[in-house]
Amino acid sequence: PLPVPALLAVSLQMQQRFLGIIWLGYREPHSIPLNERHMLNTLGAQASVLMENTRLYVSAESGRRRLAAVLASVTDAVLVTDQTDRILLLNRTAEKLFGLQLRAVRGRVLRDVVDNEVLCKAMTVKEADPRPQELELTDEDGRTHIAAISLIVAQDGQVYGRVAVLRDITALKEVDEMKSDFVSTVSHDLR
Repeated sequence: PLPVPALLAVSLQMQQRFLGIIWLGYREPHSIPLNERHMLNTLGAQASVLMENTRLYVSAESGRRRLAAVLASVTDAVLVTDQTDRILLLNRTAEKLFGLQLRAVRGRVLRDVVDNEVLCKAMTVKEADPRPQELELTDEDGRTHIAAISLIVAQDGQVYGRVAVLRDITALKEVDEMKSDFVSTVSHDLR
């Protein structure tokens, strides 16, 4: 005799992908009525959705963690806004540069929290040129940054916002000034 006289298997599938099987065994011979089969098929479908959502969540969370690690290691300041000019993301370098904390400013309009009119205007989706642009910005401490600003555009052409990457070029500017001073001094001495 079989250890389980009545057995029902429900296949778990999502978008033509096999995820598993739910086995239901009965201790005694059992005829499985249609309403029980429908209920088990519904349970199987719900379990499939749950398993697929879990897989998608784990995949998205893994991608989010990788992105967070990349942004945390970038030495340039990164600032991201949405299509309504609200702050979505600042990395640590941007937090230091602007004197902000992401958790305090996420969702707030850029102009309300960043005191740099040139940057805010360039980051405004409605006003700015859709082509990538570069700006030279000087902060209150006299440090110079090159801001590379681009639209965030989906494959279907929908604009999701803007991203700015600000690189500190203060040392390069100082070297350039020293070079200019040197050339000026040499040409003066040669005259």
